[in-house]
Amino acid sequence: MKQVLTKLSVNKDSINHVVNSLVETSLRGVDSHGINLFPHYCRVIKS
Repeated sequence: MKQVLTKLSVNKDSINHVVNSLVETSLRGVDSHGINLFPHYCRVIKS
């Protein structure tokens, strides 16, 4: 995920925050708000 966000020109602090939040949320069992949202966020960044 970090590599993808870097290629999308997201700043490093934001990358770390987003990735950590998504992973931690998924690890708690809330996949609907965890890494499953990553493709959506990438589409929004690209648009």
